[in-house]
Amino acid sequence: MAKIKLNFGDECFDENGTLIRKKLGNIVFSNQEKKSKLEEIILPYIIKDIFAKVKEYADKGIDLCVLDAPTLIENNLHFHMNAIILVTVGRELQLKRVMERDSLSLKEATLRVDAQMREEHKLKYADFVIKNDGTKEHTKKQLEEILILVDNFRGKDGEKKEPYKLNSTNSSAGYGN
Repeated sequence: MAKIKLNFGDECFDENGTLIRKKLGNIVFSNQEKKSKLEEIILPYIIKDIFAKVKEYADKGIDLCVLDAPTLIENNLHFHMNAIILVTVGRELQLKRVMERDSLSLKEATLRVDAQMREEHKLKYADFVIKNDGTKEHTKKQLEEILILVDNFRGKDGEKKEPYKLNSTNSSAGYGN
């Protein structure tokens, strides 16, 4: 947090020293240079936490780990994954959901959505796609069908993957392909 405070100022923290995410978001999503600086600060910690959690699950014998990461591809983390499931939604509904979830204005939500890689580019990396523009039940059904397929998933190279196993030759990187 000290690096964030140093680079983005005290105005991003409340009187108890707690990060005010909305204020920081307004700064970084309106300035690409500042967004890049924040990513430079936090990404190493996020990656470390992700792979520590994956290892923890693997050590417990849990053979499925789902990572909710909107910027997975932008940050080149997709190379460490055995399968990429892309969840898509129409732009209007996406903006509505972001506004409701984060109590944002349309302008604020648009800045956040526009800061992410476009869906059509992400589709090039996806092994499976879930269309999340219907009911929760429909989305859940799509996920259940994909999870059955993932059990026998073969990657783009045609070789059978061993999903959810840590790569023993590169334990700091997490998933192995």
